[in-house]
Amino acid sequence: MHMGRVSPSPPCFSPTPFSVTHHFVALEKLFGLCEPVVTGGGDKIDWACFYTDDDTYKLWAQIHNGMDNANKNLYEDFKTKILKYYPGAVNNKHWYATWDLDNLVHKWQCCIKTKGEFTEFYQDFYSISTWLIKHNWISVLNQQKALLCVLKFLPTESCIWDKMLNRLEQKYNRAVDKPWTMAELKETVEWALGNTMTKV
Repeated sequence: MHMGRVSPSPPCFSPTPFSVTHHFVALEKLFGLCEPVVTGGGDKIDWACFYTDDDTYKLWAQIHNGMDNANKNLYEDFKTKILKYYPGAVNNKHWYATWDLDNLVHKWQCCIKTKGEFTEFYQDFYSISTWLIKHNWISVLNQQKALLCVLKFLPTESCIWDKMLNRLEQKYNRAVDKPWTMAELKETVEWALGNTMTKV
């Protein structure tokens, strides 16, 4: 598991009914990807608490300490108790809020240096932003602007944004009032990052 709560790879937590369920889903994916796989209930609970902000950590630790000794290492029991503190979380497991998108953008700004990192970011970005569009929380234009907020902060030493902008203007000629599409932006950033799947 990633040890730093502020690095770009750990789950991004916001204390909302929408984000708390996403937090557990992301954690459970990481548990299965670890070497060795995280299987112990106590270990899962420790990691679930670790990747939260300070106030949430204190709350979840109190909830955990209040569990019966026989159940303290039961991850599913712990998760059930946590979700009860976030009204709406249990019945809306795949919901997001606009600040989930804001937090994701903030988390990855200045952090994407490889195509592998962009792929990791874009999977979450696309899932959250398309859900918000479907439920009329944001517009397609908001989605494009949010993506640009990340792309414009790609490594400045490599002038990646300048390369992207030049390619976008040449390949996808647009009027000022017609922004580039998500597919065009995605294709261009993958081209600009080249074969950088992992850090050197």
